[in-house]
Amino acid sequence: MNSRGIIIRESKLTVKATIDHLESKLKQNGVTVYARINQQAELSKNGVKIDPLEFIMFGNPAKGGLLISANPVTALDLPLKVIAWQDDKKRFG
Repeated sequence: MNSRGIIIRESKLTVKATIDHLESKLKQNGVTVYARINQQAELSKNGVKIDPLEFIMFGNPAKGGLLISANPVTALDLPLKVIAWQDDKKRFG
């Protein structure tokens, strides 16, 4: 896996608990949560089985909007995204 420019941290929490915790902290700090997707559940609906994986998309429209208005290409990176997953060794990232 090429993870250049990507920061990976191991979590002591389950995938759901990791994203629950992150979502709570984001909202406490006034950050907008745009989407939360349980990828495992969505893929399962189509017969694809994966280990737990959740995705959350978030940002600050006022600050991100300023960046995007200055350089529209910034919209490729905004809003910010985080995934949490469980690997085959039952570690959580």
